[in-house]
Amino acid sequence: MVELTNLEQLEMQANQLSGVIPKDFIKALKSLSKLNIRKNFISGLLPDDDIRNSPRLKIFDASDNMLEAASATISFSFPNLVWFYVENNMLNTRITDWKLDGSGVMNIRGNEFACPYPQGNLRKDLS
Repeated sequence: MVELTNLEQLEMQANQLSGVIPKDFIKALKSLSKLNIRKNFISGLLPDDDIRNSPRLKIFDASDNMLEAASATISFSFPNLVWFYVENNMLNTRITDWKLDGSGVMNIRGNEFACPYPQGNLRKDLS
């Protein structure tokens, strides 16, 4: 699948997929703008660095899986994303930063984050 460098959208929700997201998987799909792996049994680490370093990726939905955080802190600073959904996973880390592109949508509910709320209006900070 890594040879699909021109693939723009990958919709794999609700397919009973299991296992981990391979290292550099998102980075290898250079034209990918949307990745939907919602409602599977995907475990392992949230590939936040790959998401952050994929300039074409605009939509990432990995909700309803079993993803975990790679470290004790995580930065949800994704300047290229407009849609970031990771609700109902096993993320239990401290959030250090929040940022999506433009009028972005972020859904992180159903996890166990330890985080200070951003200063000011949360809606304003996320949009």
